Amino acid sequence: MADLEEELNGDSSGDSRDSIDVDDDSEDITDEQNATLTTQADDESDMDADSGGDEDEDEGEEERDEEQDARMLAHLQQQVANNPYDYESHVQLIKLARISGELEILRMARQRMSELFPLAEDLWRTWIDDEIKIHNKENAADVEKIKALYEKAVLDYLSVDLWLDYIIFSMPDVFDSDEALAPVRAVFERAITAVGLHVAKGGELWDSYRETEQGYLSTLLPAVGEIQTKEKLAKYEKQVERVRDIFRRQLSVPLIGMENTREEFKTFTGQEEVELPIQKLYEKTKKKLDDVLPYEEKLSSATDGEKFGIFVSYIDHEKDPARIILLYERALVPYCLSLDLWNRYLDFLDRQLKISSVALAAHERSIRNIPWTLELWLSYLHAVELFKQDEGVVKGIFDRAYRNGCTLPSHFVELWLAYLSGMKRQLSTKPVTNEGGISASPEVDALRSMFGVAVADLESKGADTENKIEKYWASVEAHTFRDVEKGRALWEKIMKGHQRESQFWLSYYRFERQNNDDTRARKLLKKAVLRNLDNIDAVAMEWMQLESEVGTLEEWMEAHHFCKDSLKRMADRQAKLDKIAAAEAAKEAAPKKNFRLRDSYEDNRENPRDRERPPRQDRERPERMASDDSRSKKPIEKRKHSEDASGSVDNEGFKVPGMPLPAAAAKKQKVSDTAEPEEAMFSQDTPEGNEDDRKVFLSNMSYTTSVKAVKEMFKGAGKIRDIRIVKDLRGKSRGFCYVEYVTPDGVKEALKLDRQDLEGRPVFVSKYSKDNERESHFKGTGGEEKNKLFIRGLLPKVTKEDLTKVFQDFGTLKEIRVVTHKNGISKCIAYVEFADADMANKALEATNGKEIMGKAMSVAISNPPAFTPKQKPEASHFDSANKFLQPNVAPVVDGQRKSRSHVDLVPRAVLKKKIDEEFNVAPIPAGSQAPSSSPAQPSTSAGRRQGNDYFSSLFKKKQ
Repeated sequence: MADLEEELNGDSSGDSRDSIDVDDDSEDITDEQNATLTTQADDESDMDADSGGDEDEDEGEEERDEEQDARMLAHLQQQVANNPYDYESHVQLIKLARISGELEILRMARQRMSELFPLAEDLWRTWIDDEIKIHNKENAADVEKIKALYEKAVLDYLSVDLWLDYIIFSMPDVFDSDEALAPVRAVFERAITAVGLHVAKGGELWDSYRETEQGYLSTLLPAVGEIQTKEKLAKYEKQVERVRDIFRRQLSVPLIGMENTREEFKTFTGQEEVELPIQKLYEKTKKKLDDVLPYEEKLSSATDGEKFGIFVSYIDHEKDPARIILLYERALVPYCLSLDLWNRYLDFLDRQLKISSVALAAHERSIRNIPWTLELWLSYLHAVELFKQDEGVVKGIFDRAYRNGCTLPSHFVELWLAYLSGMKRQLSTKPVTNEGGISASPEVDALRSMFGVAVADLESKGADTENKIEKYWASVEAHTFRDVEKGRALWEKIMKGHQRESQFWLSYYRFERQNNDDTRARKLLKKAVLRNLDNIDAVAMEWMQLESEVGTLEEWMEAHHFCKDSLKRMADRQAKLDKIAAAEAAKEAAPKKNFRLRDSYEDNRENPRDRERPPRQDRERPERMASDDSRSKKPIEKRKHSEDASGSVDNEGFKVPGMPLPAAAAKKQKVSDTAEPEEAMFSQDTPEGNEDDRKVFLSNMSYTTSVKAVKEMFKGAGKIRDIRIVKDLRGKSRGFCYVEYVTPDGVKEALKLDRQDLEGRPVFVSKYSKDNERESHFKGTGGEEKNKLFIRGLLPKVTKEDLTKVFQDFGTLKEIRVVTHKNGISKCIAYVEFADADMANKALEATNGKEIMGKAMSVAISNPPAFTPKQKPEASHFDSANKFLQPNVAPVVDGQRKSRSHVDLVPRAVLKKKIDEEFNVAPIPAGSQAPSSSPAQPSTSAGRRQGNDYFSSLFKKKQ
């Protein structure tokens, strides 16, 4: 069963999807057919039975495998029934049914999948090969069913190989007449039309066609000694001319290897040189081949990601419509999920080629390849209208689009608008009004009825929040049906739910302007200005513009005064609201008193009130307590947290209460009661080497990451001696920590875990450094990361699983990372890394601009800028002065900054001396007076600076 699971989990072959139709009727399955397919599946499977063991055990194992296969088949069938558009489930069901030899299930699974998806070339060939092996060649019905499969297969793909297989199957056993060869010739001609212009592979088809006709020609040669009749001679000459014509047609098509075809033509004719007309045709074709050969060479050597751009350039270079169609079909084989490529192709067919059969077939194939894209469904609706298809065809496409193409509420609105506008355009060529000028016809009634259905449907879904359908309906009533009153009634209904939205008022106003009713338009604007609109300025400006165009001076002045008062009223109201909001914001921002953060338990001084007085009889006299020298000389010890709630009793009989633990410490103590002991978590081995060489620094961690999670990730690097997560005053993690190993070798192994995922975030690992000079982890050299995509414009709720569903179909995913803040909230950007650049390019073409959860995402190749570390500014004399003069900056002592509340006890005279030495200020000469903005102070008799003793003596004299 391991081989079976490996077979089921293997890569599905091909993602090309196209349009096919499969007959519902299936033939009866005989035991002989089932046995044939089972034998073939067993031969092709990789499952080998164990050679040893008891026969009963082998039979039991076989029965158990069959039961497991049956359960898995039932599971896959249920999964396909529940989710018909799960492509991978269809592929796995077909594989398992084929391996198990369940022919009936296999046929049903293949038929169901082909109805929903176009099948890849190898899926078709495997299906047809299975049917050929069990069909009866003598049974005409069996032969026709296989031909029908070939007919459907060649419509899914542009494939030379499938056409050649079809031709080989259609070959008669004996070429004895033109009638026997006629069916094969018909298939050849269709194949030439479909893929004969393929520059790289078309030559194989032409050669096969020509060799078939030459083989038939050889049968027309007379035998030795046989007298050839006129009838046989005429048939022979006709066949010779047919072969010459195929040569001429082949030499007119630019194909790789056409030089060999020319030489074979000379051999066939028995001439050293070809005829002059054919030679000129050959030279012209060879010139065309030389023109396109560089594109073919690029395609043959390019990767899948590079081929898309080459195909686009190739198509733009080509001018022949038939060759352009062929190039588009070739490009769609690897890029069948590219919306951009389908749009280019369909636009060319609709606007330039304008052949309905070709265009509509391509539209049908496009929506079968990408059924979830509304844009292709809308294009299909426009195409059937352009090529004047019946109303039933249009309605059928609309119904299919409604079921399969609408993935968002807004899609239903767009689809209804496209369908209703198409119905409205059909009325433009028919009379829709009666004698009174009002619309009255069955077509008008049908359109009105459809408008009502659309409004009711969208209301039930809550999709048309902007009332687009009703706005369009009102416009059609007024301008197409000439019934303005019905249009106004619809607008009045719309406005009931949008009284404060200025855009709705302006749209209603424009409706009245289009009906040339300026009086009603003026009343609407005046009514709108009286309301508290979300954008009253726009309405006021529209009113002033109206009066400037059609109003009198008095009407303009009235509107100006009216709008001015309304704007002032709205401004006053907004000012009050802003004031209230500012007051609430200030209240929220005001600091709150939190006595839990007071670290009074760390104070060395004891509070007498904390002592619990002993009973009266046990109290000692104050005199006795004062005379106890031992107690007076005993140093005061720092009080520590007591884990005993009852406290303890000192030598004097006083009860020493236990200090209450802070909230964070109490929580830690509570958790530690059930957590594993620290001795069990970390190694107790004797450390080796310097402590700094045994540490690593971890950053970019989640705030919720625990010590246990860090240990689980880094324990493989070596024995861990300690893990310290750095926390703030409230005990919350700051997002980084230190890991200490027993030996320095653990550091080397830990550095290899740099950027590995830890609880959803890439953790950065670097060597420990005291000087805070760790190497930055944002050390990108810049440039494109061709196998990685950068996605932005995501909604915050988009998860890694959501992105996996979008990108998993384009290749092997190495990593998907949604970038988040440290609190876990998404930054609305992500990175998707593929196994190679080809897969990334394929995903880029298909997903850029695609909506995910209702919002279009922007996809690009990752191209991060090179990291430039910040340079530390050089110290200046101003900075040197600040370290003495700035009172708000805490001084630095022994490399550590003191607290802001530190009081500097250095005398001012000493401090001033330091400043003078720092700035090389010369001392003031005796008898001189320093310039100052303050009144001059009397100098001492000695003319020198006085110290603290001098001023202290003056103070004592005054006393």
